[in-house]
Amino acid sequence: MATEQTNRAPTLAPPRVPEHVVLRQVGVGAYGDVWLARSATGIPRAVKVIRRERFEHERIYEREFDGLKRFEPVSRAHPGLVDVLQVGRSDEESQFYYVMELADPADADGDFGPETYVPLTLRQWLQTRGPLSVADCARVGAAVADALAFMHQRGLVHRDIKPSNIIFVAGQPKLADVGLVTGVHEARSFVGTEGYIPPEGPGTPQADLYALGKVLYEMVTGRSRLDFPDLPREWLQRPPAEQFGELNETILRACAPEAGERHASAAELRDELLLVEAGHSVRKLRRRERRLALWRRLGVGVSAAALLAIGLAWFERGRAERANRRAAEESALRARAAAQERVARAALYAADMNLAQQALAAGNYGRAASLLDAHRPQDGGPDFRGFEWYHFHERMRGGSRGSLDGHQNLVAALVVSSDGGGLYSAGFDGTLREWSFESLSETQRWS
Repeated sequence: MATEQTNRAPTLAPPRVPEHVVLRQVGVGAYGDVWLARSATGIPRAVKVIRRERFEHERIYEREFDGLKRFEPVSRAHPGLVDVLQVGRSDEESQFYYVMELADPADADGDFGPETYVPLTLRQWLQTRGPLSVADCARVGAAVADALAFMHQRGLVHRDIKPSNIIFVAGQPKLADVGLVTGVHEARSFVGTEGYIPPEGPGTPQADLYALGKVLYEMVTGRSRLDFPDLPREWLQRPPAEQFGELNETILRACAPEAGERHASAAELRDELLLVEAGHSVRKLRRRERRLALWRRLGVGVSAAALLAIGLAWFERGRAERANRRAAEESALRARAAAQERVARAALYAADMNLAQQALAAGNYGRAASLLDAHRPQDGGPDFRGFEWYHFHERMRGGSRGSLDGHQNLVAALVVSSDGGGLYSAGFDGTLREWSFESLSETQRWS
């Protein structure tokens, strides 16, 4: 089971990360450490190093790496997920690492100093600045719920939603610490952090919503999730009292003991939080839904035609009002989602083209090919490629027959077999591989 992340003075030698200068340790977790680094272009980055010695069993260590492999391909496709920019593994040193975008400085002035930098996580915010306003709590919660909806739609669950795993990048809240990410149908192990795990256990989309509900409680009250649902009376009278009550309704539903009583999806939780942020009433919406259900039940046993006619008329009017309101809200949400998707696509394209250029400069044509292929239009979908895509594609293609992909680090040596039908490669990832020219695929591998 994971524990809360803490900061402490560096106690380990800085790891070796290609094309980066590692400056100092800035965070410690249950299974790995976070380091401040600077890329070859001078951009500050965060590097998380996961060490095998921290794990009792090999399978748990591999589980962390599997979570990273699942998360990395989608990390740059949504603004609410931390961007994973580079992944490396060294079995000789019994560790792997990933480079990600750096969180904002926790300093209230936002000044970045390598010697004093502390990452701004939601936990750091609550400890130094106190609870968020109701509107800000709803805004941050809606952003995290939107990122969860994106993951759940792709069959992934996070399994460790908590304030220390939510960072701020340019003011945007983002989900980080992705070691426990896994597929919905593969999340059988009991992992997570005490107090954020629902009664039925972790590993489902509903469990992620339960954990986010506890985070919302901590955000707006400043209290520990272990205090939930305790709420001093004065909190209900805090201005704006009505808006606080609306948010509390949403939190209670997200943290319901029975999974069936919670929101049906992360998208539904996000929509409720957006209503709270906009100052609308979630409770009125639910009251109307309960009245409609009551009239449906009464309509079965009431034989008076007049009463039935009144009930039907009231029902139709309420349904029309609700449909119109829902249509307006959904239209606004769709427009907002479409705008976010356009921004995310543009950011993902720019980041991948930059990585493709770096891969070509380093001679890593397989990496460049995979980055370019990710932006080919699918099934008649929109084409977002610019001139740089075609430029890099021509540079990469040349007169080659294809690429041999597989090594997770630079290739140190190549040898053609004596019969000319195959190739042997040795890489800095600690593997020796045999390849077939005919099938352009790997045939054997040695460590």
